[in-house]
Amino acid sequence: MSHLSPISPLVKNKDSGLRLAFTQLRLKNRQLVVWRLFLCIWGIIVFWGSIAHADDIPRWGRTKDLTAVFNSREGASGVVNPDRCGQVRSLEFMALPDTVFSIVGVDGDGRIFEVATTEYIPPRGKRLYLSAQSLKLSPFPLQDSIRKRPTVDRMLDAMTSAVGVPYVWGANSRAGVFVAGLNRFAGLDCSGLLYEASAGTTPRNTEQLVHFGWGVPIAGLAPRDVARLLKPLDLIVWKGHVLIVGRGGQVFESILRCGSKQFSGVVMRPLYERLYEITRNRRAADVWTGGKEYVVRRWVSP
Repeated sequence: MSHLSPISPLVKNKDSGLRLAFTQLRLKNRQLVVWRLFLCIWGIIVFWGSIAHADDIPRWGRTKDLTAVFNSREGASGVVNPDRCGQVRSLEFMALPDTVFSIVGVDGDGRIFEVATTEYIPPRGKRLYLSAQSLKLSPFPLQDSIRKRPTVDRMLDAMTSAVGVPYVWGANSRAGVFVAGLNRFAGLDCSGLLYEASAGTTPRNTEQLVHFGWGVPIAGLAPRDVARLLKPLDLIVWKGHVLIVGRGGQVFESILRCGSKQFSGVVMRPLYERLYEITRNRRAADVWTGGKEYVVRRWVSP
């Protein structure tokens, strides 16, 4: 007859401890699986919720009226701070009625939109903002408006009638525009003079105007020789300023004379005289390269 030795209490306790450890491990694994499943489901809910919310936000808009567009949220909200020359440098341009914008971002309270448009390319590093109330919103993409260019005579007449209009940075309407309920910025800057006269069919700033149309070869020519080549509506331009050739040997420009008692605004002057002044600091060039030069760009057929 065999005798079985009794299991010691130490062995029993060890076996019980292992079973308890395995049970706890299985429980932790289950909890981990449940937690991962919860996170996955939560991520899906957030993802689809964000898509649904994004679909509720209009992504395009069209201006109802002439609209001031700024390079800061403060400007778009009506806060304007003139510099020492009396100019509000946060004003980028005035968008014509029916200008299409894509909405890039929405301010916290929904009153200000960050926008982009094919009708205006801002200088590098700058963004565009306008009042949300100025746009007719759409959840669908909108086609750009087709602008009709006025005749040469009408554009020249428009610039002739603009003589005496004050210089206003970023402005392209002598009638001004309403911002925060007030009519402001009645005037024209240099490219704004051309933009208003051409009914928005020309680039709005000189960064684009130096490449607009086609170049007139003037490299190495004296001012009088350059003047002989020019035709009405030719642009004498460099990055920062543009002059528009008028009739009868005259030239139009809107010029800012900060700190001077001389008039700042749209003037008409003899073409040769103005070219001579320009060549004191700039040389005639066929192509704009970014130096101390000026170019002539022709954009209407003779």
